[in-house]
Amino acid sequence: MNGGPGMGIPAGVTRVSLLGTLATTEIFDTSFWFSGVTAASADDATAQATEIAGYVNTRLTAAVKTLLNGDSSFDRVRCYAYPTGGPTATYVGEFAIASGVGTGSSQLPLQAAYCVTLETGLSGRSNRGRMYLPFDAITLQPGHLVSTANRDTITDFIGNVIKDVNSSATVGIGCVVSQVGSTFHSIVNVRGDQRIDTQRRRANRQSRGTTHSFDVVV
Repeated sequence: MNGGPGMGIPAGVTRVSLLGTLATTEIFDTSFWFSGVTAASADDATAQATEIAGYVNTRLTAAVKTLLNGDSSFDRVRCYAYPTGGPTATYVGEFAIASGVGTGSSQLPLQAAYCVTLETGLSGRSNRGRMYLPFDAITLQPGHLVSTANRDTITDFIGNVIKDVNSSATVGIGCVVSQVGSTFHSIVNVRGDQRIDTQRRRANRQSRGTTHSFDVVV
C-alpha cells in the first residue's frame, strides 16, 4: 500500500503518538503511522485513540513495565489525522492509557532509549521507521547490551500493538510515511537489537541537581 509521489505528508494517513512522562516531567513522544480508515471528525480521531490506547494498555505487561522506571510512565495515545494530507493535521484526538506507570527501579540516563525499527520490505531510509522508547530501568548485560529477553519483550510490545491496529476494522494498517516522497508503505516487520540508543536532546532538559566547583588558582 502506498501513496503517490510528491512532498510532505500524504493524504489518508494518521500518526499515532504514544506519549508519556519521564522523571523530570519531560513529555516523551514516540510514534508510528497507519493508513486505511481516516477520521472524518475530531470525535472519530478520539475514538481511534481510545481503541489504540486499549491495545497499548493490554500489551503493557508486567515484563514491559519493569523496564520502565517507577517515576516514568506511558500516559496517553494521541491520533493526528490527515485525510487530505499535511502539513497540519485536520483532526486530533487522544485518550489516556489506563495503567502505564513503570515498576522498575534501575536508573539509566534519561537520554538512553531503546530503538525499534519498522520495516516495509523496501530498501532506503525513507522506507523504514524508528521508534525511540525511553525504557530507563533496563539492566545491561556484559558488552553494555540489552538482554535477549528484554530485546524480545520491547520489540514484541510494539509489534503486537501494530498487529492489533492491523486487525481492527475501524483503524487501519500500520505504515511508514516518507514526507520526502509523500508516500506510505505498510509495515511488514518490527525489528530490535541489543543496543541502547540515545536521544541526546533529553540531556539538555534534565535537571542538573546541585553543582560543585573546585578552585585550582594558587
